[in-house]
Amino acid sequence: MRPVIIVSGASSSLGVILCQELVENGYKVYAGYHFNRAKILRNQYIVPIKLDITSSDSCKKAISKTISKEKSFFALINLVAISPSGETLDFSVSDFQKILDVNVVGSFRLIHEVLPKLPKNGRIINIGSLSGLISFPKFSLYSASKFALRAMSLSLYYEWLPKRRYVIHIAPGAITKFPVSPPPPGSARDRIPALKWILPLVTPQKVSQKIIACLKDPNPPAEILIGIDTLILTVIKRFSPEILWNSIQNFVWKKQQ
Repeated sequence: MRPVIIVSGASSSLGVILCQELVENGYKVYAGYHFNRAKILRNQYIVPIKLDITSSDSCKKAISKTISKEKSFFALINLVAISPSGETLDFSVSDFQKILDVNVVGSFRLIHEVLPKLPKNGRIINIGSLSGLISFPKFSLYSASKFALRAMSLSLYYEWLPKRRYVIHIAPGAITKFPVSPPPPGSARDRIPALKWILPLVTPQKVSQKIIACLKDPNPPAEILIGIDTLILTVIKRFSPEILWNSIQNFVWKKQQ
């Protein structure tokens, strides 16, 4: 019998590929979607399920429906996120509240429903971001939400580790979208072409493989970083003098003006 995985944000570029990879690796997937059901590949091992993570009632119904059909499940993977960019004060308070509701509170709604029902050795995987490790200009509100998701994930990991339930935070760098599109106009990668070579994007396949490895690991770590950009930038941020890091951030910011 295949272990059951619940995936939120299954209609995203990463979500579609992840669901396929999960099935190929012997899992059955309940693929949560809000709007784009048509993007989800349906077969006997992928079951689309309506899921609005901004609604506690929707989260409760989705989890209850899964349990009623399958009796149990092995893991929840939280993919849903929105990533608006722009200068901080160009956003309203309601904009910020929406970002937090989707990127942090939405994940918490699902975690709140799932974690008490999770079997021994079951796991919850929260997909964070490089922006949850380092804050960049024009991404302050997105970064705030991802910093919060990381903080919650790390605390939950240690709270539930003695019970052999695992909450893991995975932080990929910038992810390639399919079909492949050029960098957004005005972005650092658009204004500084060399970054595309120095800090290449990570593919959805690579992220999916890391997620699956985490599902199979009998003792998964609290956090996993993915991508050359994530590894290089976190090392520079941690070990370089503050004046050097500030110079890098100022250089990138000026290029985005």
